[in-house]
Amino acid sequence: MPFHYTIEMLVNEPKAKSILQNEEIINLAEKNETKIEYQNGNLILTCAENQDLDEELVKKF
Repeated sequence: MPFHYTIEMLVNEPKAKSILQNEEIINLAEKNETKIEYQNGNLILTCAENQDLDEELVKKF
């Protein structure tokens, strides 16, 4: 049965913008097929189907 890990973090807009524009974070997310988006004050990380959350990526936050 497929699964997706999702993490939601409450962050302010300036912090979210800096995360979403950080090249190192973008590259790690792409490498691990993790989607990062900001909605309604929440930074949301969604992993690819059947993939674990990358610890190195989370540490960057």
